[in-house]
Amino acid sequence: MVTSYNHSGVEIGIATCYAAAFASLIPHIYGLFGSDGVLPYDRFLTHTLGGGQPSLSTAEHVPTILWFAGNFGLPYDVFATACAVTGTGLSILAIVAPCSALFACMWVLYMGFLVSDSTFMSFQWDILL
Repeated sequence: MVTSYNHSGVEIGIATCYAAAFASLIPHIYGLFGSDGVLPYDRFLTHTLGGGQPSLSTAEHVPTILWFAGNFGLPYDVFATACAVTGTGLSILAIVAPCSALFACMWVLYMGFLVSDSTFMSFQWDILL
């Protein structure tokens, strides 16, 4: 028996919070985390790696999607902006049609920012996500 599922206001509210969080992050990426920013991603991730290549053990300690920037041949700040724009798009899609896969993707994207930007992300309200 197939039952229809009603989307709750809680799911839509969480998706709206994610949309606001990702959208508010986009204009700050270059100034805070860009190559000329206050705390550049490339220096942070290079320092975390100790000059080596990303491995499973480094991903365990610093679980961020930004490790994959090099796989796409993009600078960290461009890849981070693409991730934030993608997160905003997924959030808007989740407002319209919430599903658990969208929420999982949004969580992974946002967790990547939270882990690699903990210095600045700890000051924002959206750390609660």
